[in-house]
Amino acid sequence: MLTELEVKNFKAFKDFHAKGFKRLNLIGGRNNSGKTTFLEAIFFPFDLKNNVFIFNHWLRRQASALTVNIPVTMSHLFLTLFYQQDKEKNVSITTNFHYQTPKKFTFSMDWKQKSGENINVIVNPEGIKAQSSYHTQNEALDEVFLSLTSNNNDKQTLVCGITPNGSFNHNLHNPLETPQLVIINTSREANQPPLLGKIITEGHEDEFIKIIQEVIEPKIEAIRTVNSGGISQIYVKMEDMQRLLPVSSLGEGTNSVMHILMQMFSYPNCVILIDEIDSGLHYSVIERFWATLQEMAEKFNCQIFAVTHSDECLTAFSKLKGEDHAYIRLSEADNKIHAQLFDAEALNGAREMNLEMR
Repeated sequence: MLTELEVKNFKAFKDFHAKGFKRLNLIGGRNNSGKTTFLEAIFFPFDLKNNVFIFNHWLRRQASALTVNIPVTMSHLFLTLFYQQDKEKNVSITTNFHYQTPKKFTFSMDWKQKSGENINVIVNPEGIKAQSSYHTQNEALDEVFLSLTSNNNDKQTLVCGITPNGSFNHNLHNPLETPQLVIINTSREANQPPLLGKIITEGHEDEFIKIIQEVIEPKIEAIRTVNSGGISQIYVKMEDMQRLLPVSSLGEGTNSVMHILMQMFSYPNCVILIDEIDSGLHYSVIERFWATLQEMAEKFNCQIFAVTHSDECLTAFSKLKGEDHAYIRLSEADNKIHAQLFDAEALNGAREMNLEMR
């Protein structure tokens, strides 16, 4: 499990430090207090092996769409990773996982800009492609150079570019040992056929459906993957309905719960990062939802970091039993963002005193 995080000059964090994390961690704070950046700081160094990591990073904060027009050059996307977009100050991210040496990662940046024009990014089931009005036969459309240093002082340069055919490529083998990390945007639907296939193959289908029934939608009787026109999609069988329904037709809350639970069933022994965990959930199911997450996290040995703005979500979280959960409140003071961690006892005490914790 992750026990400590230290971040310097990354996005909203000038000089940030937090420790003492539990199995379940809920993150709160006012708007622009760094809640999503907290999740991104954990995930970012370990996502570098993905050749489209910078676009995945950007797309997580965007509305779901088939075609996305990025109104900046690729190099500017990297510039937004730096605190106040100042690339002269190196980013440093240190993650301390239990029973491991802390993993430190730093990077600086430079680039050579081929075109200076905007990039049109196409997102579809086949992947991510780029289009630009700048054409070349031999050279990359745009390139960014990152100087990376891991905690063993292994220095290397990452060249991340767009090839002439519009694909993305880089030359980096991930500089850090990679724990299993999953980052979830709950606004995206739970149409994840590979995850469902894994759940069914490993014999967890009945348990998965039972949990969905108990937590969010008792009318779901079965869940299937259907291939149509070469594209696989998830469908559900609802009580008293003959036709299957695409999971995308269900409500946002149902999709959110299914999406989170699919990840937990599919990736045991992992760290799960969830933005806006209560998105689309009615207040009446949140307490039951948290109790289920606590049970599943222990069963599959998962650690959860989740963001919320909701007082109902925080209230339900504070009612969890045991000592395996903590609330992390982010706030700004002295031009820096600070983390205040409340363990189960401190959180209950603060709630009994009616203190504003969000």
